[in-house]
Amino acid sequence: MLDRPGNPGQTVEVVQIGRDLGSGGGDLVRIVTKLTRDLERFDALLLRHRKMLEHPTAGGSDTLTRQSERLSQEAANMVTSVQEALKQLRELSQATKPGSRG
Repeated sequence: MLDRPGNPGQTVEVVQIGRDLGSGGGDLVRIVTKLTRDLERFDALLLRHRKMLEHPTAGGSDTLTRQSERLSQEAANMVTSVQEALKQLRELSQATKPGSRG
């Protein structure tokens, strides 16, 4: 089980689902684990950025600009990561449907 950050008590039962899927289960666990890691990293970046906005420092506009550029790049990376995960999950779903060979 993977604990969902920020939501104590809520879990994603990825490991059990993976076992239920059999051979495709390892792929499911890998995809969701990577996506979770990416989301946690992006969430941490957003938190740091929000704190910078809430508590500006003297001469912080250059830092804020660099941080905003980094945030924009990370947002683009996150979109790519989610799109790739969805693509892989669709492919995994097709491969595990009864009667499909792939």
